[in-house]
Amino acid sequence: MIEFNCPACQKRFRVPDQIAGRAAKCKACGALLTVPSPSTAAIVAPNNPPPSFSGAPEAPLADPEIPSNPANSAPPPAQSRLPMRTRRLLADAQHVNEAFNHSDVIKLLDTDGNPPDLYRVEYHIQSL
Repeated sequence: MIEFNCPACQKRFRVPDQIAGRAAKCKACGALLTVPSPSTAAIVAPNNPPPSFSGAPEAPLADPEIPSNPANSAPPPAQSRLPMRTRRLLADAQHVNEAFNHSDVIKLLDTDGNPPDLYRVEYHIQSL
């Protein structure tokens, strides 16, 4: 187990060794922090934690807001790392292809960009 303090508010944390190096958020103050490696945590954590000002006994150690199940902590899919504009353009291209693929009225002639951000469309309509 890794034991360390939040650098902002000094709240104590105890987390499994597998969490080392991950980003976390302190439940007490909301500060963003990185879980130290087990060897660094032993050096960084003070032997005598700061005294409690309320006179109450120190609260038990809490886990930072990190998934405890390593199976659920896999990195997000590669597509979610794309910028929002790129994801939106990919979704739009898919939607346009599905919507007009079998249309007799609207034909998609050409696209420009990867993902497409410019479309050439042909409309087949009867005039008056």
